[in-house]
Amino acid sequence: MTEILAALAGIAIGLFFVTRVRAWLVERTFLRVLVPLDTVPWALHNLESFSEFLRHASPEARILGRRTIGRMLKTIKDAHQVQIALYSDPPQDDGEAATCLEKAGLLRELDLSTGEAREALGAIEADQHCMEPRGDFAEYHPSESPKGAFNLVSEIDPLAGAVLAWPVHFPKGWKHHAEFTRHVTTGGKALLAVPSLSWQKCVQLYLERSGVALENVVFLRNPTSDVWVRDFGPTFVRSERGDIAVITNAYVPYEHPFQNADDQFPIEFARQFGIPAYRLPIVVEGGNIVADGRGTIVMCDSVLDRNPQISEARLREIMEAYFGCQQLIILPSLAGEVTGHADMVVKFLDPETVAVASADPSYHWSDTFDEIANRLSQTRVDGGRTRLNVVRVPGVHTSKTNPKVWGYINALTVNRTVILPRYDLPSDAVAEKIFTEHLPNFEILSVDMRDHLVGAVHCQAKEVPAALSPLLSTGLDHG
Repeated sequence: MTEILAALAGIAIGLFFVTRVRAWLVERTFLRVLVPLDTVPWALHNLESFSEFLRHASPEARILGRRTIGRMLKTIKDAHQVQIALYSDPPQDDGEAATCLEKAGLLRELDLSTGEAREALGAIEADQHCMEPRGDFAEYHPSESPKGAFNLVSEIDPLAGAVLAWPVHFPKGWKHHAEFTRHVTTGGKALLAVPSLSWQKCVQLYLERSGVALENVVFLRNPTSDVWVRDFGPTFVRSERGDIAVITNAYVPYEHPFQNADDQFPIEFARQFGIPAYRLPIVVEGGNIVADGRGTIVMCDSVLDRNPQISEARLREIMEAYFGCQQLIILPSLAGEVTGHADMVVKFLDPETVAVASADPSYHWSDTFDEIANRLSQTRVDGGRTRLNVVRVPGVHTSKTNPKVWGYINALTVNRTVILPRYDLPSDAVAEKIFTEHLPNFEILSVDMRDHLVGAVHCQAKEVPAALSPLLSTGLDHG
């Protein structure tokens, strides 16, 4: 018996040390990936939200204890003190704004001293490029759908432009967003959401010094916490008469479900433009709503996981009531992909053509991509009169263990301009060639998206319907 107990004790000790070593390896792996990420709002995280973030990112996080997770969060926050300072101590005047730009390292990019920046900020006429709100309150309907026949506005419809949430708290993203803004203005207006007058002046100075013309730039002084405006931004529906309404979705991101500014952003947008807002009665991110503008909507089945209280039949009723959806296509989510969004896999090029991601057969989502492509190729749209034409777009070939989920489907269309993500890889040219062949009368541009592990151009923009163009013009008339 003594020998048996000794053997069991030895096994227990061995398992203990194996578990400790495994936990240490998981911790180091997470930190190696997460510490360099400058595009995550680490300032918003607490222990509980960070724990949820890790659990959602990988099942390996289950072996990490509370103390380990707290230590990891401290290490990450210590590495991102500039971001935390920009969240906690935003600028209130030109002097503080210049100091923020200096702390963020942005004045080096602009080749300005702090004093020169302060003087330049003081000379900016910010109101000339800022949307004047049309009312003090939003017409808000938190528990009913729009009355009458409304249809979802898609990015392949005529547009006034697109909304971007400027990454004021993520200094490394300013350069990319300047390039993004320039490209959006080739197809329409770039509506840039900034938290305040001081931040607007900072962004305006940055754009001017970066050579971005402000003729088609409109600032919206609406606070946001993050750049993923596709997910939390306003979704627009249009009536047969041309009336526009905003559909706002409850924004509950997995990792930190208290981004109040992002959750309120669509309602603030509706207030500024004097249009009604209707609250969607389910949790769904905008990236999981892909539309052809003619009554067909594509979603991934992650929406049912996010809303276990509703059935698929009820989901179809809701999509019809709020978006005029006549045909809802529910596709399988990519196993283990963190967003569960359809815009990672499919993109309408026109009402009869849909692009679908593809990959080498050895890639872990290759079969799912093929299953989706085959299903959509059998799908009829336009009341059953037309079968969808499916175009395959190869993704970026990374290993199965690589945390980067890069692809070219996550692109944005603004009238006759298509903006692709760019990763400084040979596959960039392959994707550009495919889009050029199928959209020969479009200008194909690209934005550097290497700083993001998941999500790209489409995730960081939201289309604005052409019907709002007159409101943009009058909103800027301060004279």
